Amino acid sequence: MATNLYSDGFFIEPSILMQEYGLLVGDRAHLPNHPALAGGYMGLGSESATVNKTLADIGSGVAGTIAENGAVTPDAFSAQIVSTTVVRKGKGRDRSDFLKTYDRTGMFLEQALAFDAAMIRGNTVVGMVAEAAATATADVTPGSGAALTWAKFQEAKQVLVQTGQAFAEGELLAVLHPVQWSNLEAEMITTGLGDAITHSPEAYNIQYARSIGYQGRYFGIDVFTSTRVPTANAGADSRGALVAPGGVVWAEGILENDPDGFMDVLDGGRLRIERDRDASRATKAYYYNFLIGVSLGEDARVVTITSDR
Repeated sequence: MATNLYSDGFFIEPSILMQEYGLLVGDRAHLPNHPALAGGYMGLGSESATVNKTLADIGSGVAGTIAENGAVTPDAFSAQIVSTTVVRKGKGRDRSDFLKTYDRTGMFLEQALAFDAAMIRGNTVVGMVAEAAATATADVTPGSGAALTWAKFQEAKQVLVQTGQAFAEGELLAVLHPVQWSNLEAEMITTGLGDAITHSPEAYNIQYARSIGYQGRYFGIDVFTSTRVPTANAGADSRGALVAPGGVVWAEGILENDPDGFMDVLDGGRLRIERDRDASRATKAYYYNFLIGVSLGEDARVVTITSDR
C-alpha cells in the first residue's frame, strides 16, 4: 500500500494521484513487473496495432574448452517471432458524494483511486494471461472431471524442466481457476500435506500489491486465481497454466491527455482516469482506460493444467 503524500480527502490533487499510482505500479510486487511477464514485455504500440518481437535464446548455453590455436565454431541463435495486438480496456466506477473512500481502511480519495486502478489493471492482466497461456501445446491433467492434485501441479513444473527451461525461485507464474485452487487446498487438509508443501509465507505478504487473486508461492511458483481461466472439454474442466519468462508476451499503448477534459494521465500515459459529474444524482463517475495486448509467446515455456471446474 502506498503512503498518502498529502490530501484533505475531498478534492483530487492530480500530482498526488500521479505519485500514489506511481508508487503502486513501480513496486517490484506489482503483477506486470513479475519476472514471468516482464521477460515477455514487447514495448509500446497504438490501439488495434500489432506489435512484433523476435525472441532469441540469449544467455543459453555454456562456453567450451578450446585447445591452443583451436577455432571456436559459433552457434546460431534460436529465434522466434511473436506478436500481440493492443486493445483498449476500460472500467467505470460511480461514486456518490457520500462515499469519501472506497473501503473502510481510511484511504484518502487519491489513494483509493490509485489502488483501485492498479488492482483493476492487475486483475485484467491476470485474466488476459490465463486466456493466452491456455493455447499452449503441453498439458498436464489428472483426467477430465478429476480434481487437481499437488502431484499434477508439480508435474507441470517438471515438464518445463524437461524441455530445458531454466528459471529461478519466484520466476514462474501459475494462473488457476478458483475451483482448481480450492481442490489443492482441500488435498492439503484431507491428506495432511500442509507441512510438506514448499511454501513461502514472505511472498504471501505482498499479495495485495500483486493482485487480489494472489494465493502465495508454492514450489517457487507464484499462484494466482482468476475466473477468466478458460474452460475445456465442453465446459467440464478448467484450463489453467504455468508460465515461465517469455511464455507470454504483452505490449502496451500510450493514451494522450485532453486539455478540455477532466482527466489524469498516469504512468507516462499507460493509464487515463477521466471524471464525469452528474449533479442530478450527486455522483461522480470515474473511468479507467488503458491499452494492452497479451498473447502466447514461446510455446515451450508454458504448460497448461486441465482439471475439474
